[in-house]
Amino acid sequence: PAFAPSLGAGDVREMDFLIADQKIFSCLELEVEAVALATRTATLGALGGSTSKAGAVVVARANDTRVNSLADLKGMIVQTLPMSAFTSFEIPRLDIARAGVELLADAAQVQVRSDNLTSMVQSVINGTIDVGFLPAGELEYGVGSAVDMSKLKIINSKNETSDGGSFPFHLSTSTYPEWPFAFLPKTTHDDTTVAEEVLKALLRLNSSHPISVANFIQGFSAALSYLPVHTLLSDIGWIQKNCTTKTRTCTTAVTNYDTITCPEGYYKEVEDVVHAQCDNKGYPCPAGLYCVCGPCKLSTPVEAHNGTGFRCSKMEVCAKVTQKESFTIHFVDNLKRGVPIEYRFLVETNNPEFPKSGTLYPNDRFEYNVTLGTADIGRNVLNAFIGGSQIQVSPFIVEVTETDCAEGHKATSAGECKKVFEIIHFPEWFRGLTWALGGISFVAATLCAIWTFINRNTKIVTASQPEFLYLVSAGCMVTSVSVAFVSFDEKSGFESTELTGFCNAWIWLYGLGYSLSMSALYVKTYRVRLLMIDAASGKRRVVFKLRHYLLLVLKALTVEAVILTLWISLAPLRWTRHCASNGNSSDEFCVSIGRCENANAMPFLVSFITLHLAQLLYLLWLCYQVRAIPQEFAEHKWITAACVSQVEVLLVTPLLVALTWQSPVTSSLMLAMALFLNDMSMLLTVFFPKVHMTHFQQTTSQYMVREEILFRMRKEVREVKDSLEEKAGKGRANLVEKALGAVSPPKRAFRVISTPEAKARRATECNSVTNSNQSQEHSHSSVCGSRANLRKPLPSSSCGRGVPAVGAGGALPLRTTAAAAARSSVHSGAGNRGRTPSPAPSSRGSTAQISFPQRGSVVSTIINRSLDVGESRRSIRTPSSNARNALDSRV
Repeated sequence: PAFAPSLGAGDVREMDFLIADQKIFSCLELEVEAVALATRTATLGALGGSTSKAGAVVVARANDTRVNSLADLKGMIVQTLPMSAFTSFEIPRLDIARAGVELLADAAQVQVRSDNLTSMVQSVINGTIDVGFLPAGELEYGVGSAVDMSKLKIINSKNETSDGGSFPFHLSTSTYPEWPFAFLPKTTHDDTTVAEEVLKALLRLNSSHPISVANFIQGFSAALSYLPVHTLLSDIGWIQKNCTTKTRTCTTAVTNYDTITCPEGYYKEVEDVVHAQCDNKGYPCPAGLYCVCGPCKLSTPVEAHNGTGFRCSKMEVCAKVTQKESFTIHFVDNLKRGVPIEYRFLVETNNPEFPKSGTLYPNDRFEYNVTLGTADIGRNVLNAFIGGSQIQVSPFIVEVTETDCAEGHKATSAGECKKVFEIIHFPEWFRGLTWALGGISFVAATLCAIWTFINRNTKIVTASQPEFLYLVSAGCMVTSVSVAFVSFDEKSGFESTELTGFCNAWIWLYGLGYSLSMSALYVKTYRVRLLMIDAASGKRRVVFKLRHYLLLVLKALTVEAVILTLWISLAPLRWTRHCASNGNSSDEFCVSIGRCENANAMPFLVSFITLHLAQLLYLLWLCYQVRAIPQEFAEHKWITAACVSQVEVLLVTPLLVALTWQSPVTSSLMLAMALFLNDMSMLLTVFFPKVHMTHFQQTTSQYMVREEILFRMRKEVREVKDSLEEKAGKGRANLVEKALGAVSPPKRAFRVISTPEAKARRATECNSVTNSNQSQEHSHSSVCGSRANLRKPLPSSSCGRGVPAVGAGGALPLRTTAAAAARSSVHSGAGNRGRTPSPAPSSRGSTAQISFPQRGSVVSTIINRSLDVGESRRSIRTPSSNARNALDSRV
């Protein structure tokens, strides 16, 4: 039997006995005083066993992680049997309400079907719906055999007792008594007697009785209490109390809309609104089903919600808008009184477009609408009154935020956007320029290193010590990379933490690259001074191994690294942004600039610059000391030019950066240009002269002969000094010093000690040079002989006596003693002009005294400084034959 809406109290009184579901019996018990004689005991069919209680099971997809409890049904699509069904709808509805969810108010959609539970379960598995409600037991002997149970999960699974044991079915809700067998009492005694006999007969029924088999029951048991059913129906609003008569009656349901009942505190929307709700919310109803979407609403006399459907509550935020942005509040009079509503918007600024107070009138649906707006930032209060009384949800809050303005603009108190903030970024041309400068420096340094490697065996590069040229190129490469890090800011796509890393990275790259280049030039010049001056003068013991000089480079890098480590550890640079102007209020203009800075970094910066200046000044002092050594060895002129350029850059750049500190583009450009000039000045002064002399300088046969002789002389310097360092004892060293002399000369002369083989070789060289010189002007005559013959060519026999000839420009076509060449110094000039040298002695073991006509001559500089003689007119004595032979053998 099912509930028949047409069944009235008059029809019921004509009955004597009735078996019906719990919901119908409770209403009959309330209205006609029906009495429950017995409670049905349901059978489990093939499963065996029985139970006299009923419940519901709630199922969902096994892989749906959204639904794990009854409280998760808010916003879900639910499908059930008719809402008038007690077991499959009313029981789970009450348990869900106890979990905090009102099904007919909070579920997204409730779909109602009349039959075919298999289709319901299949819809759950397919994902068409989220949750399904079934009577307990249907999964076991009804639907379970037709679907894959592994794809389902039971929501809120429970284990309750029934008839002295555990409930035999899957269960999600509380249990209530099964259907009752009811007696409708009459006033006669016979009716009561008949009722007693009927009860006895019911209790004698068993599962094999034809009546039990026909009705799928186990039998009947003594009637259980149906008070829990009565309480449930009162809670869900099915049983309502008449406030006037104080009586309780059940809801009369004729249509599906009539079966919708709302609990206390909620009211039911009008029928046409209920029917249109699902389409309005985007939940179309499947064919053949009846659907509702939130038909129950909180039963406040007047509701208020914003334009998005959000329900406003007392002293809660009802709407969020920006300055001068409009918002709409909807009021609904659930009591349908049709009286006006007055509102007051408590704001300070007046806006004619949006009055701060006014009166609203309802439409035919008893709805009121008001559109407001304000420029007052913060939380503003909106109050509403109906019939002179404040409505229940009033007042509520309207939160106003600052107008969303474009970058660099800020909203004023009136809500207007005003340009008050400008972010200065590095322009694209600046980034391209800095990368171009760094690229040019890097490519130039790389080409210089490659050129050095290709020409490493040429005389020019060999004399310039290519190992140190490689270090100079490597240092410039490292420094050139630092230029790229100057051009980065937020517009490049980096965060502030990354930009902070770039700030410290370019300091490390510049510092180490600069130290590597300058220490290489310093050690290169220092090595030349040791070999060409200190070794010849006997001031100190000279180390010739290259690794000892490279160790000095490593020490310089270590000092630089220690200063940088202390800097980065104690006062690291950080990328920061702040206003370049003094804009403090929100309406003042601010220019935001970003740069690397740290207020505590100044001591380290001063130490950094001071260290570099000290390196440059000491290198200049070394260049001064070796100023008279041939350029092929010392390159003091070009290194001096490089040092002067570095000093200028190092002194001027901090001043320019400080003057342009408020303009990050200009100050960064100054810094990038300084790094570029630092590299290029060093590369041009160190490598360009060598490239020019190697590939572009015009040469004559005389020049080639002179260069060849110079090259052999330089080689002898290295060979003899290595030999003296390794083999010569103290006595032999004293002998050599005695033969060569160690006094600074007031005159310029040189000593030639010859062996027969050397004399023959020099004769050949002298003849070739003399023949070449005969075509030259007399001002460039040979200097073989005394100073009185400088203005005319000398006879070739002069060379035969061991006196060499000097070609144009002071070139010396002879092999002077290695020790004399190694002791060449800075003294050259016209100090001996006009003086006549001593006459040449015999050819065997002879010693000659010669001056040279050109002050700036490369060879004269080497030879004149190499000599050590006594008084100006005194002839130089020939050393003993043993000493001469020992020295000649080394030559």
